[in-house]
Amino acid sequence: MQLGLLLFISILPVVLLGKFIYNHDKNKESKSLLTRLFISGILSIALTLILTGISEAIFPLLGEDPEKLNKIDLIANVFLGVAFIEEFSKWIMVKINAYNHKDFDEVYDAIVYTVFVSLGFACLENILYVVSGGLVTGIFRALLAVPGHACDGVIMGYYIGLAKAAQIKGEKSKESKYLFLSILCPTLAHGFYDYCLMTEDILFILLFFIFVIILFIKCFITVKKIAKSNRNMVTNQPAEYIQPTVNQPNNQPTITVERKFCPNCGAKVETVYCPHCGTKNK
Repeated sequence: MQLGLLLFISILPVVLLGKFIYNHDKNKESKSLLTRLFISGILSIALTLILTGISEAIFPLLGEDPEKLNKIDLIANVFLGVAFIEEFSKWIMVKINAYNHKDFDEVYDAIVYTVFVSLGFACLENILYVVSGGLVTGIFRALLAVPGHACDGVIMGYYIGLAKAAQIKGEKSKESKYLFLSILCPTLAHGFYDYCLMTEDILFILLFFIFVIILFIKCFITVKKIAKSNRNMVTNQPAEYIQPTVNQPNNQPTITVERKFCPNCGAKVETVYCPHCGTKNK
């Protein structure tokens, strides 16, 4: 019974956050792709362990107990040995499984992909911590750690979306810049989160809670904003479209498409069927 409760507490925040991100996607991604991304997030933990072992063999400082390090050495330990390796492991899974996927054509898609990978990582990590740490650990991680991983995913997705848009436009230098930022920025956020906790200094603990509040609010606003203004990166048309309505003047049914953008390819549509891909606006 106790194990079941701990597993429930471990998985519930992952499900709720995944549902929140998924529900804001007006043109839903395929469940098979999202499942693959979530599983790849779980597998990224194995990659994290491998990269951690290699990095600690090359740089012994990264393998030291954080509690025994001074605040300067702790920076390298946390930002490079923990945050960078974890975020890179998640990033590479997104790059392999989704970056060149045929369905990656909308700005919001990037956030969906990166958050689902991050939640896969967070799910397994959370189970391991909560089962060994107990109910209190589960509650704190549900409120802080799991949303923290999701926020790192939102940050990563924001820049991967910009990189993909630059790729579509053929702007190679911008694509490279945004791909670099898609690793750097979540690494900085993740590293600062961990560093504040590991110092066990009252000032940094206070900074931690201020940072978390700002981070969560900022990421929430970003998700809502990008979902609302989502556009097809190929056609530059709004990804959102309005369902057709049926008017019946003189008892003769006619169909009027209120927003003339194809829900499949994003092209302008003036009839019931898209002249480019043939999709019916239903």
